[in-house]
Amino acid sequence: MIPEKVILGSAQDLSRPVPEFSRQWWVVPLVLLILAITIATLRLRTFDEPFERDIVTYLMIGHAMNRGGQVYVDVWDVKPPGICEIYALAEWMVGFGDLQIYLLNIVSAVVTLVGVYAVGAARGRNAGIWAAAFWVLLCGAPSLQANQPNTEVFINACVVWALALLLRASDSSAGIMQAVAVGTLFAVGTTFKQIVIIDAMLLSCAHVAFATGLPGGRRRALRDVVIIAAVGAICWFTMIGYYAATGRFEIFYVTNFSNARAYAGNPLFNLFRYVREARFFPRFLRFSAPIGSLVLLGAFRDRRGLGERHWALYLTALLALQIKIALNGTGFLPHYYQYWLPMLAIGAGWTAGVKTPKDRKSVV
Repeated sequence: MIPEKVILGSAQDLSRPVPEFSRQWWVVPLVLLILAITIATLRLRTFDEPFERDIVTYLMIGHAMNRGGQVYVDVWDVKPPGICEIYALAEWMVGFGDLQIYLLNIVSAVVTLVGVYAVGAARGRNAGIWAAAFWVLLCGAPSLQANQPNTEVFINACVVWALALLLRASDSSAGIMQAVAVGTLFAVGTTFKQIVIIDAMLLSCAHVAFATGLPGGRRRALRDVVIIAAVGAICWFTMIGYYAATGRFEIFYVTNFSNARAYAGNPLFNLFRYVREARFFPRFLRFSAPIGSLVLLGAFRDRRGLGERHWALYLTALLALQIKIALNGTGFLPHYYQYWLPMLAIGAGWTAGVKTPKDRKSVV
């Protein structure tokens, strides 16, 4: 005969969550530190690799700026000034050349690593750690030129952190400053490429549409969206004002609006071509197919919950990255597909780290 205490204990175990790695506060920082060191070590393999043409452009622009040159006057590129400023800052810190590129590589990858963990951990610590581990596997993919710091690595960092904050908007501590932070991240992203406005618009719409569970509901979500839009407007009006005050308004406007439109081409045609040529998952992204399969497995397993807030925001981010790649046009270059990498890591982390009710019963 089984003692009553054992029966009661087994019944209680069914309601307990599956044990996670550890609840000690230091475990996650230690794991992330180990993963960051792993990234830094792996990047040493291509430390002295010849630079891609875009990287050389940013190097020379930043170098000229540190010697007194003015962007859009003495040096020029058909992009907003964010990428030039961050290259100039890195050169000021460690000098010009290989070490400068290595620093930008590591900082951008590690910032995104912590952001990927934060998004993954919205579904539990296990999921966050798995997502961070998958990011380490993906983030330096040479077939996507991801081992050199093009604009996409900085955009990924901004978008992932904005997504992490939106996923935590239901926390009681979330408030106006959190919305300001999300708006700032999107605004900073647009200083690398204006196309980040796609992420801001679509994720803001999803934030409002799936406001169930937020303190204040849809009204609170609408307030957040107004704040996000206001921060973005302030950022760009401030930039416009600065370049106007320094006598560069016309070249700033022509570069960031007229030339940008001419460079990208017709957006509707780009979208049509993207779909017609089935550019969704090209051959140079196929190395990630096993991790992509995990994402599909997780979506299938949670198919009844795809309308929940975390999945809704995640799927919206996937849609946004597809549109960003399509609107870039110009041959759908490999480095555009770096937008996939953090989202693949997050989705795979959710699959590997989240247990379903059926799984819990089997564990018990």
